[in-house]
Amino acid sequence: MKRAFVDARLTALRVALVAVVGLVLCTTSSFAESGAAEKVAPAPYLYELVKKNAFRKSLTKILRGNHPPEWVNVFMRTSAGVATPGEMLKMGSSNYIRARLCKPHDCDANQFAVLFTQDGTQAWAISYVSSKKLTQSFGSPDAEMTAMLLEVIDR
Repeated sequence: MKRAFVDARLTALRVALVAVVGLVLCTTSSFAESGAAEKVAPAPYLYELVKKNAFRKSLTKILRGNHPPEWVNVFMRTSAGVATPGEMLKMGSSNYIRARLCKPHDCDANQFAVLFTQDGTQAWAISYVSSKKLTQSFGSPDAEMTAMLLEVIDR
């Protein structure tokens, strides 16, 4: 009798384990299909990326004529700014590099995030100025890209 009870409990535990594993697998595949960006690997800092011609050209293209904050222009000329390590992100079948920059001595209030295609040929960005509660976008990011950029802006 005791043996039958132990066997029944083991069977119930196995069924529960299979159910949990199935739930985890379903949740993981739903997350992957939902369009959420997945962090894949670390990437270079923004000041390292803009030393590469493709990245510099694409970022310059979206900033030109759109009046970014002056400290962003200074960064583009001198690479002087406070940056955090970039991140390689995967969304769907595409890889992106996301990098963040902020104004020296005023990081909390002035931030800039940029998203590049993996090869650097296309860029999208946003800047955030807390004193004005102003968010400005560059390169016409779509809703998913804007969400990826806003993730790293401390507001």
